[in-house]
Amino acid sequence: MRTEDYIIIIISALIQNGKFEVLYNSNVYEGNLSLRISSQTGRVIHTAENLKGGERIKVNFDAEGLAPGTYICEIFIDGTLMDSKTVKLF
Repeated sequence: MRTEDYIIIIISALIQNGKFEVLYNSNVYEGNLSLRISSQTGRVIHTAENLKGGERIKVNFDAEGLAPGTYICEIFIDGTLMDSKTVKLF
């Protein structure tokens, strides 16, 4: 599959009830599909590697203790950025 054939999108990224939740779609079933959450200053908050492809895949992690601010959620295939979303925590 060529890179331009990949369909990887972040449907939603939100923080609620002490959890950071990311919902994504991907038709990639080979390669390293990964997710990175960073602060606006670039500090990596969370990473998830070797994610699976499919429709409406949900990834959750604990967001307790995160300071209010803007966070960036990015999804990659083999290290290439495919999509990103920003999330604000008030």
